[in-house]
Amino acid sequence: MKQKQTKKHKAHHYHAAYLFVAIALLLLIEAGFMSATPDTIQTSTQILDMSSAVKEVGTDLVAVTQPMIDTVTDINQFYQLATTAMMQVLDLSDLDPTQSLSFITDGVNSFYDQASTQMAEVLDLSNSQSWPARVAGVSIEVSR
Repeated sequence: MKQKQTKKHKAHHYHAAYLFVAIALLLLIEAGFMSATPDTIQTSTQILDMSSAVKEVGTDLVAVTQPMIDTVTDINQFYQLATTAMMQVLDLSDLDPTQSLSFITDGVNSFYDQASTQMAEVLDLSNSQSWPARVAGVSIEVSR
């Protein structure tokens, strides 16, 4: 039987030259900011402005999540209607006790048969036109 060998990770000892280069780059960048004029700062701010992209991401997020929200809402409505229908099936107050067993069995079987068909229709998103195929704001055409 093999014995497990544990590997000991060696600590990385970087040369002082790496630290020197990193600090030098940081100081050069800082010096660039200190010598920047208001015009260059305004130009760089305009280049880095992402406000329009943030609005587009919000719009894309709504477009992507809306079909799922609609599906969850439809499933919730389905279960509420199914509960109401099942309460009517299980109400045995005006039945003869000898008929109740077959009535319950037939009613429950019929309920689940109808419920499975209706749930399949609720979850079928193949005909949904509200589900846009988009990635990063670009529409994708799916060939069928």
